[in-house]
Amino acid sequence: MLISYYGLRGEYKMSCLIVDISHVPKNHDLIELIIKIMWICESLGKITKIMGLYPLEILSASHGISMNYNLYNINEMLKHGETLIIVLKARIKETTDIKPTIFYETRGREYHYVLPPISVESRKQNIQTVSAMVEEEAPREKPYAVIFYQYGISDLIDIDRNYTFLRDIISRLSNFDLRIVKYRLNPDFLVDAKLIIIPPLRSKLTEEEIVIINDWLNKGNRGLFVLSSKYDEESVYESINKLLSLTPLRITNDFAWDSCHELKVEWRRRCIIHNFASHPITYNINKISFWGVKIEVKNLPHWTATQLATTCMRSGSDPVIGIAQKTPQRIRIGLSGTHIFFINDNCKYFKETCYNDILLGTRLLFWTLGLNPLNADKVVSEIVS
Repeated sequence: MLISYYGLRGEYKMSCLIVDISHVPKNHDLIELIIKIMWICESLGKITKIMGLYPLEILSASHGISMNYNLYNINEMLKHGETLIIVLKARIKETTDIKPTIFYETRGREYHYVLPPISVESRKQNIQTVSAMVEEEAPREKPYAVIFYQYGISDLIDIDRNYTFLRDIISRLSNFDLRIVKYRLNPDFLVDAKLIIIPPLRSKLTEEEIVIINDWLNKGNRGLFVLSSKYDEESVYESINKLLSLTPLRITNDFAWDSCHELKVEWRRRCIIHNFASHPITYNINKISFWGVKIEVKNLPHWTATQLATTCMRSGSDPVIGIAQKTPQRIRIGLSGTHIFFINDNCKYFKETCYNDILLGTRLLFWTLGLNPLNADKVVSEIVS
């Protein structure tokens, strides 16, 4: 179900539903409509990738409800559902003769589905009808990388703004797709995933999330890439370390600020890291900027662990980026005390280290995906040029 649409940053291609409510009567219950749409999406969840919510004019004042109230209600529904919705057409017209309709496309064939009234019976019929229409036309899924993003719908644009490099890097991998999972993890989201990326967390990982990720990871030939930062709550560090408890890697709450050099631009400051292990990930990289915390790298049986980058304090060097691999399961873990590799503002203000910052982060990403890290160089050159 590959459909093109134009967003704020140009054309994107992704699997999605097009929800066309341009003919919804002015007095139609918007929340009732959203519930119906969620039911349909639930039935398609196993083969449909829904990446975000773009409400446009769906939150029309003609409904007598403020935009914030609508966002809150939709937000609460999505927290407990399996799917986020992309709404592309959302003008409200004063007409009563056409029912709200879902349009979608598979392999070049367009379908539409008229939403029936809400009832237990109609919900069952929705699921049976739409599933039957789509299953025979379902395309084969590519393996994909998952970003587990804890923030709310109002922060969706932050994914575009803050992680544009990360999205662009994965979009250039012809054999991989990218999915964003928000609020909570579900094992169904991870069936064909080859990598989970965890950006800085807003709150601690739940026990359920830790179990889901570890169960998924222990099936083998999979990677986990954890990007950390300085957290206010000690419980966040504890939950990350619980997730990594069977690996040689640990995060600390020790802020890495006493390296040998500092880089300053206006009020922004970065450490300069220039101690690197000999590894394809760090090949020809002589310095990077850094803002974050230190990590620990231990020795464990059946694991190969490497301190990729360390500080250069007078009292000794401490690791800030590390990797670990377990054989023969081919489990790959990347842990970074910073997430600035993929942040646009980092290149805006720290141009002298920008290329190396992104290059190291991208090589880490390639390595955790099971790809040759040196193949990342061409991708980074295309993005940064």
